[in-house]
Amino acid sequence: MTSCTQEENTAGGTGNVNAISFGTFVGKATKGTPVTGIDFPVDGDFLVIGYNTSSTLTAATAYPNFMRQTVTKTDASTYSYFPLRYWPSTGYVSFFAVFPAGVSTITPAAVSSAIATLPAVSYAVNTDPVKQADLMLASAVNKTSADGTASFSFTHALTKIGFTAKLAADYGANGTYIRITSISLKNVAGTGDFTAAEGGSWSQTTPTVFTSTFTLDYLKNLVDNGSVSTTTDKNMVLANSYLMMVPADYAASADAALEVKYTITYADGTTYDFTSNKLLKDLTVVAGKTWTSASAITYKMTITLNAVSFSATTTDWSANSDVAL
Repeated sequence: MTSCTQEENTAGGTGNVNAISFGTFVGKATKGTPVTGIDFPVDGDFLVIGYNTSSTLTAATAYPNFMRQTVTKTDASTYSYFPLRYWPSTGYVSFFAVFPAGVSTITPAAVSSAIATLPAVSYAVNTDPVKQADLMLASAVNKTSADGTASFSFTHALTKIGFTAKLAADYGANGTYIRITSISLKNVAGTGDFTAAEGGSWSQTTPTVFTSTFTLDYLKNLVDNGSVSTTTDKNMVLANSYLMMVPADYAASADAALEVKYTITYADGTTYDFTSNKLLKDLTVVAGKTWTSASAITYKMTITLNAVSFSATTTDWSANSDVAL
């Protein structure tokens, strides 16, 4: 079970000293493909919601009156958006950012001076692992024209989950081959709500509904179509198929489980299907049953086959009986 932290500033802008420019970095290293490392992806789009206030931002003054626009990182250090916004001569501007720009439901839905509301994201995990987003959130509050650049430190809001597998012995030496056909997370959270605070932090509402199932298919999502042939740990998940899940606590869940289906093919060509289930609450490592934001969790599987053996005993014949005809 691993996670790590790295940080680096990268600046970027439009070249106009009066215009608002943006910069990004990724605060924690962990889809399409999940964002790795500290560099925000080129061609990545993030939604920016801006608030202009006469004094520093509070919940009471949080009118999304300044901007609600998509910003694109166009190269290593340049960010573009339209129409261009300029720093007001007085007051403050607070910015909140969501990556990717088109993910799920993001409120407020439009620029407005009528209702004071801070940003919120209602996120639903896509059932197709390839289409799951690496949801990232950021803020830059109470900025002025003196700042010039609104720099976002994006953090991963979800839990990234991968799998490795190995064999307990070299079963291939006997002509026996193992293929994982699916890996499923069952009865887990499928939705999550994230809300910004006036100080710029984001928080998640603890999920309470655990009814969703997410499955990695051997033909679409697993390395070597699920084949396991080594006694050392082998990564089983394609780069675009890591499960990006809503953080949740399953330590007390009676249903949340990991299910692995696999086939065994013997030297004579016969094949048998097997299913293995493990409740998340029964795992001994805390990270395996309590998922937190920005954590990368790897479940390590060992496939053990117990060979069928035979023994036999004999009993002596019963005493002969002579029968006269």
